[in-house]
Amino acid sequence: MKLKLLFLFGMALLTSELKAWEGGFVLGAKAASLGNCGLTHRDLWSVNNNPATMSFNEKSSFGISVQNRFGVTNLNAGAVGSNLISDYGCLGFYAYSFGNSAYYQYSSGLSFSKRLAQNFAMGISLCYTGLYVKDYGEFGTPIFNLGFTFPFNKNFIGAFKINNPTKSKISQFEDERTQSSAALGFSHKVAANTYLYTEAEIYEKYPLDLRCGIEYSPISNYAVRAGFSTLRSTVTFGFSIEKSIKILIGFSYHNRLGFSSTFDSQIYFGKTTEQ
Repeated sequence: MKLKLLFLFGMALLTSELKAWEGGFVLGAKAASLGNCGLTHRDLWSVNNNPATMSFNEKSSFGISVQNRFGVTNLNAGAVGSNLISDYGCLGFYAYSFGNSAYYQYSSGLSFSKRLAQNFAMGISLCYTGLYVKDYGEFGTPIFNLGFTFPFNKNFIGAFKINNPTKSKISQFEDERTQSSAALGFSHKVAANTYLYTEAEIYEKYPLDLRCGIEYSPISNYAVRAGFSTLRSTVTFGFSIEKSIKILIGFSYHNRLGFSSTFDSQIYFGKTTEQ
């Protein structure tokens, strides 16, 4: 049993949706159900996924996200986030953690976004990411991420993000550093109620990750989603309901490790800003 758990834990790290130590990571059930496409989303979790898109949100929000990987309790992850919208820009905060008493990974950050033109925005996240390994100690370092969004028109939006461009040093041992990555993504409104998402992310240690997702909203405030990721070898799907509270659920399936699930709940508050 212990060997099986160790194998699952190791494989989960390799296939994890949250890859803070290897560049970028995504938060939220919407991204989880779209093959981890999250660069162009204008929702709460843009506070991490791409801070540039925060400034296109219409209202302030707060939310939580929890994830269970492959049915193993020791592989649970959780996150909280919030953003505050104003006419001068958007300020956001997030914090997430993953692991157990033997291996614990965490990250938190502040993000700010400002629209520089009607259809162009830039954002920055200032973060602290850390890692605890039993019998080895705790390590941590500050990093920053840059995001951009550049809509070509109201139906076709592009986004770009650079994660940890300075490769911050995590420990003095053999000059060990955190990794960096860069991602480019697009969303296309192909019909009145259908969106297509495509993204590519390049890492220092891993092959190019190609991601694709599709979102269909049969009626107002309801949506179903599906997608895949080549690096993680996963297929994904999920749905959402938006009333006074927005509830999203996402699932992913790995052909060796099985199912993972992500639950996400968000509430909105404050005045609606002009777009």
